[in-house]
Amino acid sequence: MGIIDMSMVIANLRREKGMTQEELAQAMGVTNQAVSKWESAQNCPDIQLLPQLADLFGVTIDRLFGRAAAERPTVVGLPWEDDNILRAVAYVGHTLYTKETVAAHPLIAEQMKAVQLVYNGEAVRVESTFDVLVNGNVQESVSAGKTVTCKDVGDKVSAGSKVECGNVCGNVTAGGSVHCVSVNGNISAGGKVECIGDIHGHVKTPGKVVCSAVRNEK
Repeated sequence: MGIIDMSMVIANLRREKGMTQEELAQAMGVTNQAVSKWESAQNCPDIQLLPQLADLFGVTIDRLFGRAAAERPTVVGLPWEDDNILRAVAYVGHTLYTKETVAAHPLIAEQMKAVQLVYNGEAVRVESTFDVLVNGNVQESVSAGKTVTCKDVGDKVSAGSKVECGNVCGNVTAGGSVHCVSVNGNISAGGKVECIGDIHGHVKTPGKVVCSAVRNEK
């Protein structure tokens, strides 16, 4: 790409913006003659003017050089749709390790203990092979290969280990203990279940249950 390419780009962008050469010169703090030379390929803008010129036209510097924006790379072969769900996963080489495959490989599972997904703020939906720590509420569901720690959850919670949440609107499934404010669904846990408020569904656990009330206990 050379001066001729940039001259055409500048002239086209100026016309698209409805500016005269004089108006462009005033906006850039240069002379009319300078703009005329840019567009006639006799000269090109000083490199220090490129960011200002790109901002003025609302384009990237690459565009000024006649370069198309690079396309976002797409990863193929993933077992889910392009659904805008926040996911944290592990790859070993080119192999995707899901919660199930990580659990089946003790060495990988041990390495995963050092990894945690930390999300600051409100989340819509979260799925992770690792521990999940959300410093805010989750509007829909949250799922983790190990522990889940968050505030309120608008749907279900699933964790390979313990769960520590606020109010949960759906079911809670945990390989370890469960500690929540209240749960509007069922709880299936591998350890102790503690709720400050009520549990509105069934509770299945080999451990102790401590809560205000189990409203639908079998």
